[in-house]
Amino acid sequence: MKRKTVLLVDDNPGNLKLLVDSLEGENLNVAVAQQGEEALQRLQRTHLKKPDLILLDVMMPGIGGYETCRRIKSEPDLADIPIIFLSALTDTDEKIAGFAMGAVDYITKPINCAELIARVNTHLELSDLRKRLDQRIKMRTQELVDANNSLRHEIEERLRAEKQIRYIATHDLLTDLPNRVLFEDRLNQLFVQAKRRNEKVVLMFLDLDQFKIINDSLGHQIGDKLILEVSKRLKGAIRAEDSIARFGGDEFALCFPTRDCQQEIELIVKNITDSFRKPFIINDLTIHASASIGIAIYPDDGTDADTLMRNADTAMHHAKQSGRAEARQYTAELNRHLQDHLNLSNLLRDAIENHELFLEYQPQVDLNTGKIIGAEALMRWSQGDGRLVSPAEFIPVAEATGLIKDLGELGLRLSCRELKRWIESGYDDLSMSVNISVPQLHATGFVETIEHLVNEFRIPPSLLKLEITESLLMEHSEAILNILKRLSDFGIQLSVDDFGTGYSSLAYLQDFPVNDLKIDITFIRNIGTEHGNAIPSAIIAMAHSLHLKVVAEGIEHNRQREFLRSRGCDYAQGFLYSRPVSGEEFLEKCSEVNRGITSVSLG
Repeated sequence: MKRKTVLLVDDNPGNLKLLVDSLEGENLNVAVAQQGEEALQRLQRTHLKKPDLILLDVMMPGIGGYETCRRIKSEPDLADIPIIFLSALTDTDEKIAGFAMGAVDYITKPINCAELIARVNTHLELSDLRKRLDQRIKMRTQELVDANNSLRHEIEERLRAEKQIRYIATHDLLTDLPNRVLFEDRLNQLFVQAKRRNEKVVLMFLDLDQFKIINDSLGHQIGDKLILEVSKRLKGAIRAEDSIARFGGDEFALCFPTRDCQQEIELIVKNITDSFRKPFIINDLTIHASASIGIAIYPDDGTDADTLMRNADTAMHHAKQSGRAEARQYTAELNRHLQDHLNLSNLLRDAIENHELFLEYQPQVDLNTGKIIGAEALMRWSQGDGRLVSPAEFIPVAEATGLIKDLGELGLRLSCRELKRWIESGYDDLSMSVNISVPQLHATGFVETIEHLVNEFRIPPSLLKLEITESLLMEHSEAILNILKRLSDFGIQLSVDDFGTGYSSLAYLQDFPVNDLKIDITFIRNIGTEHGNAIPSAIIAMAHSLHLKVVAEGIEHNRQREFLRSRGCDYAQGFLYSRPVSGEEFLEKCSEVNRGITSVSLG
């Protein structure tokens, strides 16, 4: 069978690679153009074979997708080539505009490759059918009955294909649930019905907690199977008359009309929560999953689909921030909180550019000798009017907006600069601990950035200690292992921060090239209470058995210090010794301790 040719027009190199690989895997020839002008020039070259189908991105520099489509359709020898639009725009008006231009289909981004292949193959088949039909019409026929039968058969095939396309356009291929397009249509129908019957409509957004970690650590195949099993449980947790959809990724939505609003909400939430209590068994793996739920009510929280979905999404994000596996109902206060969040993110972006961020350093002390062995660098923000913004306020905003990468890079540069100053002041054995976020570690070129900073400031790499979160142990991916090994081989020290609060397997510690563990402050606070001594003792013993050093953070009382010292804990930090201080104050404390002016308690 002759291979079909698809012309792919997209200005995004990442999209091009993904789509080219998928299409060529289906035994299709793929031609590529990165702009509308380039596509039109290729189509006008008479020595090149016309493509059998065109995949055309809507948003491109230069001539956009719609204009490119119009010009193609205006050429008689090109007008019959089926065109499928690719776009991140999901508005119905955008799709109608695309079909009005002569496109045969409209696929929204992010693109599901399986869906794309299904639609491409369907439209190639439809194109072949149309061509064969045109040829048969032109051919002379001897028997009118045979011609009519053939035509009827072709029409039936086309109707079946169009029915299949309509189904694909309104359903999720993985779960077979309605997708966002069909769900919005049903939601609008419920609004009309509710207004006529004086009812309300409940909309729930549901998002799996920490699904990315499961997907990245266990693979997308396991992730897809988990999504499929979740969809089955959700269908079992709701009533037959309720509408449920998958919006993509790990996000689901459901809606239903109601008169007794709160009672029915509580019932559905309980059913959904109960459905997650039993673990999922995927390929002999036991996976515990939970979901965060956001709730909005028509007409109280919105009188149109866009507003109601936006408010349900806001409530869902607040449910995640409340600790996950929670359900939150939308209120005006949540919206104000969201606006505050947006305002703070804008201020933070300006603060980075205006150099309003700086570091303070909390001393770390050898529990046996009382000597200061280093410090943890902590980010601070002083606004232009002198008001200090708490890290508890701006760090979550930075993580949610992606600014955490910029903050992390700034923190690393300032830390290395200060460490160089300590060395030049004669303190060439002090270490600098710097917190590294998960997005920062995943960023392209992170290891090269560390190497560049160490070489730029000419500091021994062994004096720089990077503190990683315990959640990274859960990933246990080859990529993370490779990054940490490269850092360790370069001489960088690695520490697991807030150890004991995550769900990592202790066996993973043997695989990661870490140097020490930091016992989380929550366990330090419980020292001296009933059962409060057990966990710190166990962590210290376990770490030493793995030849790892142990740092206890948050020490505020002598009894905590004495207990940890009696258990062999190596290092400590906390208000008992010192609050975070400026670089100058830190060096003064080091000088005082070295000269014996102060006791072990530095604060």
